Amino acid sequence: MVDYILLVLAANFIADLFFIPLVNTGRHGQLIGFAVCVAYFGILNSAIRGGQTIGKKLMRIKVVDLNGALIRLDVSMLRYTVFALPLVLFDPPLAGGIADTATILAVSIIQIFLLGGMCYLVLFNTPSRRSIHDIVCGTCVIVASNGHVPQNHQLRQSHIIVMGVLLMFAVLSPWQTGPDSQIQNALSLAEVLIEKQTVADAPRLAFQIKSKTEGKSNITVQCTVQVFDPKHNNKALAVAIAQIIDHTLVTTEKTADYTVHIRYGYDIGIAHRWHTIDYTVNRDMFGIPNTGGTVTAFP
Repeated sequence: MVDYILLVLAANFIADLFFIPLVNTGRHGQLIGFAVCVAYFGILNSAIRGGQTIGKKLMRIKVVDLNGALIRLDVSMLRYTVFALPLVLFDPPLAGGIADTATILAVSIIQIFLLGGMCYLVLFNTPSRRSIHDIVCGTCVIVASNGHVPQNHQLRQSHIIVMGVLLMFAVLSPWQTGPDSQIQNALSLAEVLIEKQTVADAPRLAFQIKSKTEGKSNITVQCTVQVFDPKHNNKALAVAIAQIIDHTLVTTEKTADYTVHIRYGYDIGIAHRWHTIDYTVNRDMFGIPNTGGTVTAFP
Protein backbone atom coordinates (compact mmCIF):
# COMPACT_ATOMS: atom_id res chain seq x y z
CA MET A 1 0.00 0.00 0.00
CA VAL A 2 2.85 2.39 0.84
CA ASP A 3 4.40 1.77 -2.58
CA TYR A 4 1.17 2.49 -4.44
CA ILE A 5 0.60 5.70 -2.50
CA LEU A 6 4.11 6.88 -3.40
CA LEU A 7 3.64 5.92 -7.05
CA VAL A 8 0.27 7.67 -7.31
CA LEU A 9 1.58 10.87 -5.71
CA ALA A 10 4.64 10.95 -7.95
CA ALA A 11 2.69 10.01 -11.08
CA ASN A 12 0.02 12.69 -10.57
CA PHE A 13 2.69 15.37 -10.13
CA ILE A 14 4.75 14.31 -13.14
CA ALA A 15 1.83 13.45 -15.44
CA ASP A 16 0.38 16.96 -15.26
CA LEU A 17 3.61 18.23 -16.81
CA PHE A 18 2.84 16.09 -19.88
CA PHE A 19 -0.93 16.62 -20.03
CA ILE A 20 -1.35 17.00 -23.81
CA PRO A 21 0.90 14.04 -24.80
CA LEU A 22 -0.92 11.83 -22.28
CA VAL A 23 -4.32 12.92 -23.62
CA ASN A 24 -3.24 11.76 -27.06
CA THR A 25 -2.45 8.25 -25.78
CA GLY A 26 -6.19 7.57 -25.27
CA ARG A 27 -6.97 4.18 -23.77
CA HIS A 28 -3.40 3.06 -24.35
CA GLY A 29 -2.26 5.48 -21.66
CA GLN A 30 -2.89 2.77 -19.09
CA LEU A 31 0.02 0.85 -20.55
CA ILE A 32 2.29 3.69 -19.41
CA GLY A 33 1.18 3.32 -15.81
CA PHE A 34 1.47 -0.46 -16.04
CA ALA A 35 5.01 -0.21 -17.43
CA VAL A 36 6.01 2.17 -14.62
CA CYS A 37 4.67 -0.27 -12.02
CA VAL A 38 6.37 -3.26 -13.64
CA ALA A 39 9.68 -1.36 -13.66
CA TYR A 40 9.29 -0.15 -10.05
CA PHE A 41 8.24 -3.44 -8.49
CA GLY A 42 10.34 -5.50 -10.88
CA ILE A 43 13.61 -3.73 -10.12
CA LEU A 44 13.12 -3.17 -6.39
CA ASN A 45 11.82 -6.69 -5.64
CA SER A 46 14.72 -8.26 -7.54
CA ALA A 47 18.31 -8.91 -6.52
CA ILE A 48 19.22 -5.49 -7.93
CA ARG A 49 17.68 -3.76 -4.91
CA GLY A 50 17.76 -6.54 -2.35
CA GLY A 51 14.22 -7.82 -2.91
CA GLN A 52 12.63 -4.86 -1.14
CA THR A 53 10.48 -1.99 -2.32
CA ILE A 54 10.19 1.07 -0.08
CA GLY A 55 7.06 -0.40 1.47
CA LYS A 56 8.70 -3.76 2.09
CA LYS A 57 11.65 -2.09 3.78
CA LEU A 58 9.29 -0.34 6.17
CA MET A 59 7.57 -3.67 6.88
CA ARG A 60 10.95 -5.47 7.07
CA ILE A 61 10.04 -8.14 4.55
CA LYS A 62 11.52 -9.14 1.20
CA VAL A 63 10.92 -11.34 -1.85
CA VAL A 64 13.07 -14.44 -2.35
CA ASP A 65 12.91 -17.73 -4.20
CA LEU A 66 12.17 -21.03 -2.48
CA ASN A 67 15.84 -21.48 -1.64
CA GLY A 68 16.01 -18.11 0.10
CA ALA A 69 17.99 -16.42 -2.69
CA LEU A 70 17.08 -13.06 -4.22
CA ILE A 71 15.30 -13.35 -7.54
CA ARG A 72 16.35 -12.25 -11.03
CA LEU A 73 14.92 -9.13 -12.65
CA ASP A 74 12.91 -11.04 -15.26
CA VAL A 75 11.33 -13.27 -12.60
CA SER A 76 10.48 -10.22 -10.49
CA MET A 77 8.85 -8.44 -13.45
CA LEU A 78 6.84 -11.57 -14.31
CA ARG A 79 5.75 -11.84 -10.67
CA TYR A 80 4.30 -8.34 -10.68
CA THR A 81 2.74 -8.80 -14.13
CA VAL A 82 0.77 -11.84 -12.95
CA PHE A 83 -0.21 -9.97 -9.78
CA ALA A 84 -1.44 -6.88 -11.66
CA LEU A 85 -3.10 -8.66 -14.60
CA PRO A 86 -6.63 -8.79 -13.08
CA LEU A 87 -6.50 -5.04 -12.42
CA VAL A 88 -5.22 -4.22 -15.91
CA LEU A 89 -8.01 -6.31 -17.44
CA PHE A 90 -10.74 -4.26 -15.74
CA ASP A 91 -10.35 -1.83 -18.63
CA PRO A 92 -8.02 -3.46 -21.14
CA PRO A 93 -6.42 -1.09 -23.68
CA LEU A 94 -7.49 -3.10 -26.70
CA ALA A 95 -6.68 -1.90 -30.17
CA GLY A 96 -9.26 0.72 -31.08
CA GLY A 97 -11.07 -0.01 -27.86
CA ILE A 98 -12.98 -2.80 -29.58
CA ALA A 99 -12.99 -6.49 -28.76
CA ASP A 100 -15.21 -9.29 -29.94
CA THR A 101 -17.47 -11.17 -27.56
CA ALA A 102 -15.04 -14.10 -27.24
CA THR A 103 -12.26 -11.77 -26.10
CA ILE A 104 -14.54 -10.10 -23.56
CA LEU A 105 -15.56 -13.48 -22.15
CA ALA A 106 -11.93 -14.66 -22.00
CA VAL A 107 -10.94 -11.50 -20.13
CA SER A 108 -13.81 -12.05 -17.69
CA ILE A 109 -12.70 -15.64 -16.99
CA ILE A 110 -9.11 -14.58 -16.32
CA GLN A 111 -10.25 -11.76 -14.05
CA ILE A 112 -12.54 -13.92 -11.93
CA PHE A 113 -10.02 -16.74 -11.53
CA LEU A 114 -6.92 -14.64 -10.83
CA LEU A 115 -8.56 -12.10 -8.55
CA GLY A 116 -10.58 -14.69 -6.64
CA GLY A 117 -7.66 -17.11 -6.45
CA MET A 118 -5.21 -14.50 -5.20
CA CYS A 119 -7.56 -13.28 -2.48
CA TYR A 120 -8.31 -16.83 -1.36
CA LEU A 121 -4.68 -17.98 -1.19
CA VAL A 122 -3.47 -14.86 0.62
CA LEU A 123 -6.14 -15.42 3.28
CA PHE A 124 -6.03 -19.19 3.67
CA ASN A 125 -2.73 -20.53 2.29
CA THR A 126 -0.98 -20.48 5.64
CA PRO A 127 1.71 -20.19 6.83
CA SER A 128 3.44 -19.04 3.63
CA ARG A 129 0.55 -16.91 2.22
CA ARG A 130 1.92 -17.68 -1.24
CA SER A 131 -0.54 -16.62 -3.89
CA ILE A 132 -0.82 -17.28 -7.63
CA HIS A 133 1.95 -14.87 -8.64
CA ASP A 134 4.32 -16.49 -6.12
CA ILE A 135 3.39 -20.01 -7.24
CA VAL A 136 3.92 -19.14 -10.91
CA CYS A 137 7.35 -17.61 -10.23
CA GLY A 138 8.53 -19.90 -7.42
CA THR A 139 8.84 -17.08 -4.91
CA CYS A 140 7.70 -16.16 -1.42
CA VAL A 141 7.79 -13.19 0.94
CA ILE A 142 9.78 -13.64 4.14
CA VAL A 143 10.83 -11.62 7.17
CA ALA A 144 14.04 -9.90 6.11
CA SER A 145 15.82 -10.21 9.44
CA ASN A 146 15.79 -13.99 9.87
CA GLY A 147 15.72 -15.15 6.24
CA HIS A 148 13.58 -18.17 7.16
CA VAL A 149 11.77 -19.69 4.18
CA PRO A 150 8.66 -21.82 4.96
CA GLN A 151 9.47 -25.46 4.29
CA ASN A 152 6.04 -26.59 3.11
CA HIS A 153 5.64 -24.95 -0.30
CA GLN A 154 3.04 -27.29 -1.75
CA LEU A 155 -0.62 -26.36 -1.89
CA ARG A 156 -2.79 -28.51 0.33
CA GLN A 157 -5.33 -30.68 -1.46
CA SER A 158 -8.17 -28.61 -0.05
CA HIS A 159 -6.71 -25.48 -1.66
CA ILE A 160 -6.33 -27.27 -4.98
CA ILE A 161 -9.99 -28.33 -4.86
CA VAL A 162 -11.11 -24.76 -4.07
CA MET A 163 -9.01 -23.37 -6.92
CA GLY A 164 -10.49 -25.97 -9.27
CA VAL A 165 -14.03 -25.00 -8.25
CA LEU A 166 -13.13 -21.33 -8.71
CA LEU A 167 -11.81 -22.04 -12.20
CA MET A 168 -15.04 -23.85 -13.13
CA PHE A 169 -17.06 -20.93 -11.78
CA ALA A 170 -14.91 -18.47 -13.74
CA VAL A 171 -15.44 -20.44 -16.97
CA LEU A 172 -19.19 -20.93 -16.51
CA SER A 173 -20.12 -17.57 -14.99
CA PRO A 174 -20.02 -15.43 -18.17
CA TRP A 175 -22.24 -17.98 -19.94
CA GLN A 176 -25.00 -18.16 -17.32
CA THR A 177 -27.21 -15.74 -19.22
CA GLY A 178 -25.96 -16.71 -22.68
CA PRO A 179 -24.40 -14.26 -25.13
CA ASP A 180 -24.90 -10.72 -23.88
CA SER A 181 -26.87 -8.67 -26.39
CA GLN A 182 -25.75 -5.49 -24.64
CA ILE A 183 -22.12 -6.40 -25.34
CA GLN A 184 -22.99 -6.90 -28.99
CA ASN A 185 -24.82 -3.57 -29.06
CA ALA A 186 -21.87 -1.81 -27.44
CA LEU A 187 -19.44 -3.33 -29.92
CA SER A 188 -21.62 -2.37 -32.88
CA LEU A 189 -21.93 1.17 -31.58
CA ALA A 190 -18.19 1.48 -30.98
CA GLU A 191 -17.50 0.40 -34.56
CA VAL A 192 -20.00 2.91 -35.96
CA LEU A 193 -18.68 5.82 -33.91
CA ILE A 194 -15.06 5.14 -34.80
CA GLU A 195 -15.90 4.51 -38.47
CA LYS A 196 -17.70 7.86 -38.62
CA GLN A 197 -14.82 9.47 -36.70
CA THR A 198 -17.37 11.02 -34.39
CA VAL A 199 -15.08 10.43 -31.42
CA ALA A 200 -11.48 9.41 -31.05
CA ASP A 201 -12.01 6.67 -28.49
CA ALA A 202 -14.48 3.85 -28.09
CA PRO A 203 -17.50 4.51 -25.87
CA ARG A 204 -18.33 2.81 -22.60
CA LEU A 205 -22.02 2.04 -22.39
CA ALA A 206 -24.30 1.41 -19.45
CA PHE A 207 -27.79 0.17 -20.30
CA GLN A 208 -30.56 0.55 -17.75
CA ILE A 209 -34.32 0.12 -17.91
CA LYS A 210 -35.38 3.05 -15.79
CA SER A 211 -39.08 2.32 -15.39
CA LYS A 212 -41.96 0.36 -16.84
CA THR A 213 -45.57 1.51 -16.76
CA GLU A 214 -48.55 -0.04 -18.55
CA GLY A 215 -46.25 -2.23 -20.59
CA LYS A 216 -44.32 0.73 -21.97
CA SER A 217 -40.63 1.19 -21.16
CA ASN A 218 -38.76 4.36 -20.52
CA ILE A 219 -35.20 3.38 -21.37
CA THR A 220 -32.20 5.40 -20.27
CA VAL A 221 -28.87 4.84 -22.02
CA GLN A 222 -25.62 6.32 -20.71
CA CYS A 223 -22.58 6.65 -22.92
CA THR A 224 -19.11 7.94 -22.02
CA VAL A 225 -16.80 9.05 -24.80
CA GLN A 226 -13.38 10.63 -24.86
CA VAL A 227 -12.47 13.44 -27.23
CA PHE A 228 -8.96 14.55 -28.10
CA ASP A 229 -9.93 18.12 -29.07
CA PRO A 230 -11.08 20.28 -26.13
CA LYS A 231 -12.76 22.78 -28.49
CA HIS A 232 -15.39 20.42 -29.88
CA ASN A 233 -18.95 21.62 -30.36
CA ASN A 234 -19.79 19.30 -27.49
CA LYS A 235 -23.56 19.75 -27.49
CA ALA A 236 -23.79 18.97 -31.19
CA LEU A 237 -21.46 16.02 -30.66
CA ALA A 238 -23.64 14.68 -27.84
CA VAL A 239 -26.77 14.85 -30.02
CA ALA A 240 -24.96 13.16 -32.91
CA ILE A 241 -23.76 10.36 -30.65
CA ALA A 242 -27.22 9.90 -29.14
CA GLN A 243 -28.73 9.66 -32.62
CA ILE A 244 -26.18 7.03 -33.67
CA ILE A 245 -26.94 5.11 -30.47
CA ASP A 246 -30.65 5.30 -31.21
CA HIS A 247 -30.21 3.99 -34.74
CA THR A 248 -27.68 1.32 -33.77
CA LEU A 249 -29.63 -0.10 -30.86
CA VAL A 250 -32.90 0.11 -32.83
CA THR A 251 -34.90 0.86 -29.71
CA THR A 252 -38.64 0.60 -30.17
CA GLU A 253 -39.65 2.20 -26.86
CA LYS A 254 -41.77 5.32 -27.26
CA THR A 255 -39.60 7.21 -24.80
CA ALA A 256 -35.81 7.10 -24.74
CA ASP A 257 -33.42 9.40 -22.94
CA TYR A 258 -29.69 9.43 -23.56
CA THR A 259 -27.05 10.75 -21.22
CA VAL A 260 -23.78 11.43 -23.00
CA HIS A 261 -20.70 12.07 -20.87
CA ILE A 262 -18.06 13.78 -23.00
CA ARG A 263 -14.69 13.88 -21.35
CA TYR A 264 -11.27 15.28 -22.10
CA GLY A 265 -8.15 14.16 -20.27
CA TYR A 266 -6.04 11.10 -19.59
CA ASP A 267 -5.92 7.93 -17.52
CA ILE A 268 -2.61 6.10 -17.10
CA GLY A 269 -3.86 3.84 -14.32
CA ILE A 270 -1.76 5.30 -11.50
CA ALA A 271 -2.79 8.84 -12.39
CA HIS A 272 -5.72 10.41 -14.19
CA ARG A 273 -7.26 13.81 -14.79
CA TRP A 274 -10.62 14.29 -16.49
CA HIS A 275 -12.76 17.25 -17.45
CA THR A 276 -16.30 16.03 -18.11
CA ILE A 277 -19.40 17.67 -19.57
CA ASP A 278 -22.74 15.83 -19.30
CA TYR A 279 -25.61 16.16 -21.77
CA THR A 280 -29.12 14.72 -21.63
CA VAL A 281 -30.55 14.15 -25.11
CA ASN A 282 -33.97 12.97 -26.26
CA ARG A 283 -35.33 12.18 -29.69
CA ASP A 284 -36.93 15.61 -30.05
CA MET A 285 -33.43 17.04 -30.40
CA PHE A 286 -32.50 14.85 -33.37
CA GLY A 287 -32.09 16.65 -36.67
CA ILE A 288 -31.63 20.12 -35.16
CA PRO A 289 -28.68 21.67 -37.04
CA ASN A 290 -25.75 22.23 -34.67
CA THR A 291 -28.23 22.31 -31.76
CA GLY A 292 -27.81 26.04 -31.50
CA GLY A 293 -24.23 26.12 -32.71
CA THR A 294 -22.77 26.75 -29.28
CA VAL A 295 -19.33 25.49 -28.40
CA THR A 296 -18.92 24.33 -24.84
CA ALA A 297 -15.18 24.10 -24.34
CA PHE A 298 -13.42 22.28 -21.58
CA PRO A 299 -11.60 24.36 -18.99
